[in-house]
Amino acid sequence: MKYHQIVIKSFRYAAFIGVLLCCNKVSFSQSTQDPSELRYQLGWDGNSTKISVDVTYFPHTKDSTIFYYGHPELGGQKNIFDIISRVTAGRGDRILIDQLARKIKVFHAKSGIASIHYEIDGKLLIDEKRARPNELFRPVVYQGTFYSLGYNLFLSTPDTTYKAVVLWWNRWPKNMPYFYSLNPVAKPSEKQTVKPENLNNLLFAGDRKLIKKKYDVYGIPYYAVTTQRDSLNNMQQEIAPFFTEFFPSIRDFWGDYKGTSYFICMLPLFNNPPSTATGVNLGQGFIMKYSGPYDDMKKRVIAHETSHTWIGKAIRLQAKGFQTAWFSEGFNDYISVFNLVKAGMMGSTAFLHHLNIENLKSHYTNPANRMPADSIEKHFWESHNYEVLSYQRGFIYAFYLDNQIRITSNGNQNIRSFLVSFFKHVQAQQQPITLTDYKDELSLFIPKARVLKETNDLLLNGQLLDFHQIRLMNGFTVQFEENVPVIKISTGYNISDLYHF
Repeated sequence: MKYHQIVIKSFRYAAFIGVLLCCNKVSFSQSTQDPSELRYQLGWDGNSTKISVDVTYFPHTKDSTIFYYGHPELGGQKNIFDIISRVTAGRGDRILIDQLARKIKVFHAKSGIASIHYEIDGKLLIDEKRARPNELFRPVVYQGTFYSLGYNLFLSTPDTTYKAVVLWWNRWPKNMPYFYSLNPVAKPSEKQTVKPENLNNLLFAGDRKLIKKKYDVYGIPYYAVTTQRDSLNNMQQEIAPFFTEFFPSIRDFWGDYKGTSYFICMLPLFNNPPSTATGVNLGQGFIMKYSGPYDDMKKRVIAHETSHTWIGKAIRLQAKGFQTAWFSEGFNDYISVFNLVKAGMMGSTAFLHHLNIENLKSHYTNPANRMPADSIEKHFWESHNYEVLSYQRGFIYAFYLDNQIRITSNGNQNIRSFLVSFFKHVQAQQQPITLTDYKDELSLFIPKARVLKETNDLLLNGQLLDFHQIRLMNGFTVQFEENVPVIKISTGYNISDLYHF
């Protein structure tokens, strides 16, 4: 079928609006699709960098339906809309595309089931400096492998009357191993149903050398997903202690033994920057992209991201921008280290290096260390100095807070006591949790006036803790090098003795 394309360009504002009228090749049956469903048929031939997507749906408004594509704020992907192409509609419907708004508006010619087709280009960007955000937050279809997070395959819509997304692959390379995060044992051709709000937590991967290994953690299936494309590391062997030691430990920490499944997916970067790692927690699992040998840094990244199941996900303080990222990132980092020590996966030397070098020294010598929390988001992608602020500020305060709770309670309680109590409060409340909830809960463990002052001065406004004036629990001492605090473990103490419950 022929179609007409009208392109209107505004050179001053670099805007693009296109109108397409066409027919596509989607087949559908009105009798088998529920009006509350969005149905996605995906296709890949195993060689091309393009993923084809066909969507069928019942319009819920008479004249038009609006869709959006992409999340440019994730990983600084300002041009993410450029990877979607060949957007067409069936049955005589018209499409209006606003590229700047990442908006696709379908004008319906008649009632009944409608369809839209598009392609996603997963071509690898060759850019070593931006390898981490580009290969994590963009789809990558390269050298016969496929990787994508859910929001890079699917459209979003403001129409909340769509209650389910049904997805499956009608074309997938024969005998290629496949991983779908919400159902790790699913085959590509099997239809899967997910709520629209969970699309952002999906991970898809395909690779001729993909390996999936299943573990059991308190009756919950856990999966280790790696690839033999990595010729440097035996990654299945390296991450095995997470499944046998760390995950049981952190579930014991929270007293939380509920769950359907969980995964760690470890995929090497195609760009080959110096040894590095990055990742994102997807609720039911964690994806890491990395380069170089497996080391303590990668171990800590895995622990940090998988710990987000609780801090940052289950316990999420409602706030604008990065105002409470000191909790979701910094507290979380401290608890991940707490459990690495508890699980026997981090010793005294590695613990003190992370505390003293990567947090205290880095933070106290950072020229941006006094930036208020509500200003961090604006500058986050400009410099590493801004990227680490919330992590380090929260980690240092969590270490300090753990010490203060132990001292105040004569050793009967610690930071776990506060966090588990807060977790139970969150589960019972079943509504958004705010900074006020955090302060009220913490006031059960240390005086409220102190909580209010420290939250405002140290966490929100960036004042530095003065370790000259701070008492630490038995087992830790503090020295100073060029006015930067350095924590030592006292003679006769072992780090494992200090981090247990």
